[in-house]
Amino acid sequence: MSTESLHSSPLGKSVSYTTHYDPDLLFALPRNEQRKKLALPQQWFGEDVWHAYELSWLTPAQKPAVALGRFRIPHDSPDLIESKSLKLYLNSLNEQVFSDLGQLHDCLKRDLSATAKAEVQVELFDVDAA
Repeated sequence: MSTESLHSSPLGKSVSYTTHYDPDLLFALPRNEQRKKLALPQQWFGEDVWHAYELSWLTPAQKPAVALGRFRIPHDSPDLIESKSLKLYLNSLNEQVFSDLGQLHDCLKRDLSATAKAEVQVELFDVDAA
């Protein structure tokens, strides 16, 4: 998981899609660069909320499984996650085998939290919940 400038992110560039799980696809963007320009008040709150409407993986029987996801990144995380890198990362899970929804949840939480350098809340929902 890299922390670099926006110029080195995958945003706006042609990329090839991977067919294997790769958490290194996640690209961290430091929040401080932009926050310095905003003159934010001393105390403030919020979060980034990302929705994944096409989250898929394989069961141990190699059967495709799907769910919806919601990821909440706290406002005070040192980094945010660049959007295209998140999409590429989520697509890298398509051929990854997870024993159950809990294992998928733990993988997402670990990788997203490591990239944001803060605890990311991960919620997974059955597609019928939409």
